Amino acid sequence: MLMIELCYNTLIRFYEGSDSMECIVVEQMIMPYIKRELQDKDLEIFLKHIKTCKDCYEELEIYFTIHFGLLQLEKGSSAPMDITQMLKEHIKASERYLLNKKYKKMAITVIVALAQVALLFTLVTQIEVWSRGDLEETTLYRLHSGNYFQAVEHTSSEETFIIFDKEKEQRADDHTTDIIILEETNK
Repeated sequence: MLMIELCYNTLIRFYEGSDSMECIVVEQMIMPYIKRELQDKDLEIFLKHIKTCKDCYEELEIYFTIHFGLLQLEKGSSAPMDITQMLKEHIKASERYLLNKKYKKMAITVIVALAQVALLFTLVTQIEVWSRGDLEETTLYRLHSGNYFQAVEHTSSEETFIIFDKEKEQRADDHTTDIIILEETNK
């Protein structure tokens, strides 16, 4: 019932021409803002409007002053408070909150993207292991070890060449050599 009354009052004020529709909506957000009850999307709209609309900012100052003045009376504190400065700090804190929320969202997006890339590499490598039967034969392993051109087999109608890399030659001969052996077959 309260929501219907708010909507009705908002429409009446708008049609009477006293305020713009945006100002009316923002004015209804003032108390939820002061009590920190606004959702993030509404908070962003509210802060953007408050920065540009002097009337709504003044309305916010009035509500803020009354709210924190009453809180001070309830606590029995007689210490002077700079309400205007408190409001500015409150607005800055809200802006920092929204900015931190955006940064966290971006960080999560980057982490998820990196995790997806890692998963893709894992899947491709696993498929290569299944098809080639050996982890050392996978592209990722060869790239990591610096021996990308391992046992590359070129086949044509006339001849077949097998290119051995340095590492396989070392294992086969038990000594170090820098020669790449080309073996011609099918002559």
